[in-house]
Amino acid sequence: MNALDSLQRDPLSTLMPIPGAFQQEFDLGKKHLQTVVASSSVLGVFRSVMVHTAISPLEVIKANQQTKYPDASGFAVARTLYNEKGLSSFYRGLRSKLMASSLKQVWSWPMITGMPHALDNHGVHDPYLQQLLTGQGIAATDALLLTPLEKRRVKAILKNKSTFSFRDITHGWCGGAAHLKKLSVNWSTFLVGQKYFREKEYEKTGKRELTLPQLLLLGTKTACVVSVFSAPFDKRHTWSMVHDGKITSKFSGNVVRNMFIGCPTNTVILIVHNVASLTLLHYLDGKAETKTKKVTETTK
Repeated sequence: MNALDSLQRDPLSTLMPIPGAFQQEFDLGKKHLQTVVASSSVLGVFRSVMVHTAISPLEVIKANQQTKYPDASGFAVARTLYNEKGLSSFYRGLRSKLMASSLKQVWSWPMITGMPHALDNHGVHDPYLQQLLTGQGIAATDALLLTPLEKRRVKAILKNKSTFSFRDITHGWCGGAAHLKKLSVNWSTFLVGQKYFREKEYEKTGKRELTLPQLLLLGTKTACVVSVFSAPFDKRHTWSMVHDGKITSKFSGNVVRNMFIGCPTNTVILIVHNVASLTLLHYLDGKAETKTKKVTETTK
């Protein structure tokens, strides 16, 4: 194990004295690792703004399908919303979403790139368990810090509420449990799924490089898996956000059908999300490997 590996596996090793022969490699490794973590946050913000702006109409359609128009198709809901207030109907809640998604890049991408190494250092060596626990950590942080903004987004879509009131603060975390469940399923399923599909593709091709068509295929596969697992939690999340954690009688009747309302729209949303995330993750992994090689060559 070289000094860079030690740094990645144990960030606390910076508190320990480093033998002089390895000091140069350690300093270079630390610098490159910090660069990767910083760039992951910056690129994550850019990805988030672009993706959420593009899929905002789908998010609005899905929320309305799950609450106001459960028996209507996505096209019918889109037509209804357009007839109400034109194109502006499809961008309700976007400001809150962009604010929340930009803030979460501060911790989400650094956790994606760094937490598996920390877990490995603490005895968790299974790569899929590392991804699962990383997803749970990101979900818990998101739910703790961003639930009020998520509620504001959903209410802006369904109640056309754009102002921020004192009640939004005092009741900001009502429905947080449903939000946490949805995030936990989404994040963990995405991270485990993308890891599995990427490793299978690497084994199949014998290469660590993925082309755009391969990334599109892997993103679609991952999205379909995440959509199926998250469907029962997604509608409950929407209702909890708009009704401050209270679940109404709308969940009675055909339970299975109700759980999967909006699932096709959600699948399209997740495909866009996952392809963008996989592309960025693949880029960051390649960048980290390139920097590791440069460190090794520099110290030879």
